[in-house]
Amino acid sequence: MVDAIALQRLLGIPTRSVAMLLLAAGLVACEPPPEPGTLAAIEACVEENASDLVPSEVIRARCAEQNETAITGRILTGTAGYRRSVLDNSKIDYSGHVRNTSTDVVVTSFSISIQPKEKTAECVAKEARVEEIEAEHQAIIEDGGTLSKDQKQNHMIAVLNEGLACAHAVHNFKTQWILPEKAFNFFIEQRDLRPIPTAVSPRPDWAIEQVRGIRITVD
Repeated sequence: MVDAIALQRLLGIPTRSVAMLLLAAGLVACEPPPEPGTLAAIEACVEENASDLVPSEVIRARCAEQNETAITGRILTGTAGYRRSVLDNSKIDYSGHVRNTSTDVVVTSFSISIQPKEKTAECVAKEARVEEIEAEHQAIIEDGGTLSKDQKQNHMIAVLNEGLACAHAVHNFKTQWILPEKAFNFFIEQRDLRPIPTAVSPRPDWAIEQVRGIRITVD
Protein backbone atom coordinates (compact mmCIF):
# COMPACT_ATOMS: atom_id res chain seq x y z
CA MET A 1 0.00 0.00 0.00
CA VAL A 2 1.28 3.51 -0.85
CA ASP A 3 2.31 5.81 2.04
CA ALA A 4 0.27 8.95 1.30
CA ILE A 5 2.19 11.14 3.75
CA ALA A 6 5.55 10.15 2.33
CA LEU A 7 4.27 10.76 -1.20
CA GLN A 8 2.95 14.18 -0.20
CA ARG A 9 6.33 15.17 1.18
CA LEU A 10 8.09 13.83 -1.90
CA LEU A 11 5.87 15.66 -4.37
CA GLY A 12 5.41 18.79 -2.29
CA ILE A 13 1.71 19.09 -3.04
CA PRO A 14 -1.32 19.37 -0.70
CA THR A 15 -2.55 16.23 1.02
CA ARG A 16 -5.92 16.49 -0.72
CA SER A 17 -4.21 16.42 -4.11
CA VAL A 18 -2.22 13.31 -3.11
CA ALA A 19 -5.38 11.59 -1.94
CA MET A 20 -7.17 12.37 -5.22
CA LEU A 21 -4.26 10.99 -7.22
CA LEU A 22 -4.13 7.79 -5.18
CA LEU A 23 -7.87 7.31 -5.34
CA ALA A 24 -7.82 7.79 -9.07
CA ALA A 25 -5.09 5.18 -9.31
CA GLY A 26 -7.00 2.81 -7.03
CA LEU A 27 -4.09 2.59 -4.59
CA VAL A 28 -5.89 3.58 -1.40
CA ALA A 29 -9.29 2.90 0.07
CA CYS A 30 -11.69 5.78 0.69
CA GLU A 31 -11.82 6.52 4.43
CA PRO A 32 -14.59 8.53 6.12
CA PRO A 33 -13.63 12.07 7.25
CA PRO A 34 -12.87 12.67 10.95
CA GLU A 35 -15.82 13.34 13.22
CA PRO A 36 -16.49 17.10 13.50
CA GLY A 37 -15.61 18.65 16.85
CA THR A 38 -12.67 16.31 17.47
CA LEU A 39 -8.94 16.84 17.52
CA ALA A 40 -8.63 14.57 14.48
CA ALA A 41 -10.84 16.96 12.50
CA ILE A 42 -8.63 19.90 13.52
CA GLU A 43 -5.47 18.05 12.53
CA ALA A 44 -6.94 17.15 9.14
CA CYS A 45 -8.06 20.73 8.56
CA VAL A 46 -4.66 22.17 9.55
CA GLU A 47 -2.82 19.68 7.36
CA GLU A 48 -5.06 20.34 4.39
CA ASN A 49 -4.76 24.12 4.66
CA ALA A 50 -1.09 24.39 5.63
CA SER A 51 0.65 27.32 3.95
CA ASP A 52 4.08 28.92 4.04
CA LEU A 53 2.35 32.31 3.85
CA VAL A 54 0.26 31.98 7.03
CA PRO A 55 1.48 30.91 10.50
CA SER A 56 0.18 27.53 11.65
CA GLU A 57 -1.44 29.16 14.72
CA VAL A 58 -3.68 31.22 12.44
CA ILE A 59 -4.70 28.15 10.43
CA ARG A 60 -5.38 26.24 13.66
CA ALA A 61 -7.58 29.06 14.98
CA ARG A 62 -9.68 29.11 11.80
CA CYS A 63 -9.98 25.32 11.80
CA ALA A 64 -11.02 25.40 15.46
CA GLU A 65 -13.76 27.93 14.71
CA GLN A 66 -15.14 25.65 12.00
CA ASN A 67 -15.03 22.50 14.12
CA GLU A 68 -15.66 23.61 17.72
CA THR A 69 -18.85 22.43 19.41
CA ALA A 70 -20.78 23.45 22.52
CA ILE A 71 -19.46 21.78 25.66
CA THR A 72 -21.95 20.77 28.33
CA GLY A 73 -21.02 20.38 31.95
CA ARG A 74 -18.98 22.70 34.15
CA ILE A 75 -15.43 22.17 32.93
CA LEU A 76 -14.23 25.77 33.45
CA THR A 77 -13.75 27.12 36.97
CA GLY A 78 -11.99 30.22 38.21
CA THR A 79 -11.97 33.47 40.14
CA ALA A 80 -12.27 37.09 39.05
CA GLY A 81 -12.91 40.58 40.37
CA TYR A 82 -12.23 44.30 40.10
CA ARG A 83 -8.62 45.40 40.61
CA ARG A 84 -6.71 48.65 40.41
CA SER A 85 -5.00 48.98 37.05
CA VAL A 86 -1.30 48.24 37.14
CA LEU A 87 -0.67 50.95 34.54
CA ASP A 88 -2.98 53.60 36.00
CA ASN A 89 -3.98 53.38 39.68
CA SER A 90 -6.92 55.72 39.07
CA LYS A 91 -8.59 53.13 36.84
CA ILE A 92 -10.31 49.88 37.81
CA ASP A 93 -10.07 46.84 35.57
CA TYR A 94 -11.61 43.39 35.76
CA SER A 95 -9.34 40.37 35.67
CA GLY A 96 -9.19 36.76 36.70
CA HIS A 97 -8.42 33.28 35.50
CA VAL A 98 -10.25 30.16 34.40
CA ARG A 99 -9.01 26.58 34.56
CA ASN A 100 -9.93 23.79 32.19
CA THR A 101 -10.68 20.92 34.57
CA SER A 102 -11.45 18.40 31.84
CA THR A 103 -9.11 15.67 30.66
CA ASP A 104 -10.39 15.32 27.10
CA VAL A 105 -11.47 18.79 25.92
CA VAL A 106 -9.47 21.68 24.48
CA VAL A 107 -11.46 24.86 25.20
CA THR A 108 -11.47 27.13 22.15
CA SER A 109 -13.89 29.85 23.24
CA PHE A 110 -16.01 30.96 26.20
CA SER A 111 -17.88 33.97 27.56
CA ILE A 112 -18.20 35.51 30.99
CA SER A 113 -21.07 37.64 32.26
CA ILE A 114 -20.53 40.27 34.95
CA GLN A 115 -23.43 41.42 37.12
CA PRO A 116 -22.64 44.22 39.62
CA LYS A 117 -24.22 43.73 43.04
CA GLU A 118 -25.51 47.31 43.05
CA LYS A 119 -27.89 48.52 40.34
CA THR A 120 -27.19 51.77 38.56
CA ALA A 121 -29.49 54.75 39.04
CA GLU A 122 -30.61 54.42 35.42
CA CYS A 123 -31.52 50.77 35.92
CA VAL A 124 -33.54 51.55 39.06
CA ALA A 125 -35.40 54.33 37.24
CA LYS A 126 -36.25 52.13 34.25
CA GLU A 127 -37.49 49.35 36.52
CA ALA A 128 -39.71 51.82 38.38
CA ARG A 129 -41.16 53.08 35.10
CA VAL A 130 -42.08 49.54 33.98
CA GLU A 131 -43.76 48.86 37.33
CA GLU A 132 -45.69 52.14 37.05
CA ILE A 133 -46.97 51.33 33.55
CA GLU A 134 -47.92 47.77 34.51
CA ALA A 135 -49.86 49.04 37.55
CA GLU A 136 -51.77 51.49 35.33
CA HIS A 137 -52.59 48.75 32.82
CA GLN A 138 -53.69 46.35 35.53
CA ALA A 139 -56.10 48.97 36.90
CA ILE A 140 -57.59 49.48 33.44
CA ILE A 141 -58.11 45.73 32.97
CA GLU A 142 -59.65 45.29 36.43
CA ASP A 143 -62.15 48.07 35.59
CA GLY A 144 -63.22 46.09 32.53
CA GLY A 145 -61.35 48.21 30.03
CA THR A 146 -59.00 47.18 27.25
CA LEU A 147 -55.53 48.41 26.45
CA SER A 148 -55.02 50.47 23.32
CA LYS A 149 -52.30 49.78 20.77
CA ASP A 150 -50.32 52.80 21.99
CA GLN A 151 -50.52 51.64 25.60
CA LYS A 152 -49.20 48.20 24.68
CA GLN A 153 -46.43 49.76 22.61
CA ASN A 154 -45.42 52.07 25.48
CA HIS A 155 -45.16 49.07 27.77
CA MET A 156 -43.01 47.19 25.27
CA ILE A 157 -40.66 50.18 24.86
CA ALA A 158 -40.37 50.58 28.63
CA VAL A 159 -39.45 46.90 29.02
CA LEU A 160 -36.83 47.15 26.27
CA ASN A 161 -35.33 50.25 27.91
CA GLU A 162 -35.23 48.44 31.23
CA GLY A 163 -33.43 45.53 29.63
CA LEU A 164 -30.81 47.81 28.07
CA ALA A 165 -30.22 49.69 31.32
CA CYS A 166 -30.08 46.65 33.60
CA ALA A 167 -28.46 44.08 31.33
CA HIS A 168 -25.26 42.56 32.62
CA ALA A 169 -22.14 42.78 30.51
CA VAL A 170 -21.05 39.76 28.50
CA HIS A 171 -17.45 39.44 27.31
CA ASN A 172 -16.39 36.89 24.71
CA PHE A 173 -13.02 35.17 24.54
CA LYS A 174 -12.68 33.50 21.15
CA THR A 175 -9.86 31.72 19.30
CA GLN A 176 -8.41 30.35 22.53
CA TRP A 177 -6.56 27.06 23.00
CA ILE A 178 -6.87 26.06 26.66
CA LEU A 179 -5.52 22.56 27.08
CA PRO A 180 -6.92 20.08 29.62
CA GLU A 181 -5.94 20.88 33.21
CA LYS A 182 -4.42 24.23 32.16
CA ALA A 183 -5.36 27.79 33.14
CA PHE A 184 -6.01 30.97 31.16
CA ASN A 185 -5.70 34.51 32.56
CA PHE A 186 -8.08 37.15 31.23
CA PHE A 187 -8.21 40.91 31.54
CA ILE A 188 -10.90 43.49 30.72
CA GLU A 189 -10.08 47.19 30.67
CA GLN A 190 -12.27 49.66 32.54
CA ARG A 191 -13.39 51.31 29.29
CA ASP A 192 -14.97 48.01 28.18
CA LEU A 193 -16.92 47.42 31.42
CA ARG A 194 -20.59 48.29 31.82
CA PRO A 195 -21.35 49.91 34.14
CA ILE A 196 -17.91 51.46 34.62
CA PRO A 197 -16.80 50.55 38.17
CA THR A 198 -15.88 53.28 40.66
CA ALA A 199 -14.48 51.03 43.40
CA VAL A 200 -12.83 47.61 43.63
CA SER A 201 -15.61 46.37 45.91
CA PRO A 202 -18.13 44.93 46.28
CA ARG A 203 -17.05 42.11 44.01
CA PRO A 204 -19.67 41.57 41.27
CA ASP A 205 -21.33 38.28 40.52
CA TRP A 206 -19.99 36.58 37.43
CA ALA A 207 -20.60 33.41 35.47
CA ILE A 208 -18.82 31.40 32.79
CA GLU A 209 -21.05 30.77 29.77
CA GLN A 210 -21.10 29.43 26.22
CA VAL A 211 -18.08 27.16 26.50
CA ARG A 212 -17.04 25.63 23.18
CA GLY A 213 -14.20 23.32 22.37
CA ILE A 214 -12.65 20.30 20.69
CA ARG A 215 -12.82 16.80 22.11
CA ILE A 216 -9.68 14.67 22.23
CA THR A 217 -10.56 11.16 21.06
CA VAL A 218 -8.23 8.20 21.10
CA ASP A 219 -8.76 5.16 18.88
